[in-house]
Amino acid sequence: MHSDGIFFWSEDVQATCSECGKESTFNVDFEDASGDERLNFFKIRTSIAAEETCPHCGNIIQFDIRYWQREFYGKKPDGRQFCRGITLWKTDYTAGGSTDAPFREFEATAVDHLEELRLNFADAFELIDNLRKVTQDDGFVSVRNALKEKEAVYAKMRKATKADKAARDQFEIEAIDSVIPELKRLIDAHEDVLKKCR
Repeated sequence: MHSDGIFFWSEDVQATCSECGKESTFNVDFEDASGDERLNFFKIRTSIAAEETCPHCGNIIQFDIRYWQREFYGKKPDGRQFCRGITLWKTDYTAGGSTDAPFREFEATAVDHLEELRLNFADAFELIDNLRKVTQDDGFVSVRNALKEKEAVYAKMRKATKADKAARDQFEIEAIDSVIPELKRLIDAHEDVLKKCR
């Protein structure tokens, strides 16, 4: 579903209440945070208003789940297209409880993302760090260092006017775009490892 430039959907999430210790299923809204189709990595997060009440004790559970997702398309024997999604690198900052999901593979006919979805500096660094940890390839360190230099310039740019902010945003887009080819090359080189990553 689209709303004000945000693509969001609902998923059932199993959560254990921190007050009573009982587990319940909650329907929680998720949305795209950032990502890049060229790399096939998308960061997903719970919506800001993802707050529920434990049905057993009334404790408020504020869901704050973030994870990365990859998607692979294929065709079934009957010719129908399908998308297999893999979630990985989950972080859970949920207050009032703890969650077990999402952390799985899923299959759908297709997965939609916003056309303007892109990585920002913070999420690009997080992705690069995760990739470096999994692959042990120092090539990711070189990419990170190159991007860090551009982020230092970005941090000093003015943001007093709309024109300043637009120029700053454009600089961030171009800075991240400049490392995408090398990132993609490194990701492709380690695809066998990344497909097994959880």
